Amino acid sequence: MPVQNDRPVRFASAEGIAEALGIDTMSQKNRIAAGLIKMSNGASTVAYIRTREREMS
Repeated sequence: MPVQNDRPVRFASAEGIAEALGIDTMSQKNRIAAGLIKMSNGASTVAYIRTREREMS
C-alpha cells in the first residue's frame, strides 16, 4: 500500500527487517543464510530461507 501524502516515514531497524520478512518466526535449526539486506541508513541483517516447508516442534 502506498504511503499517504504528508505521512511520516522511517527506515526499518535490523529487527524490523527481520520481523517484516518473518525471520523472527523461523527456528534457528531450520533456516539457512541466503543473503544480506543492507539499508542506506546503515541497518543490515542476514536474510534466511527455511530448510523445511513446515516447522517441526
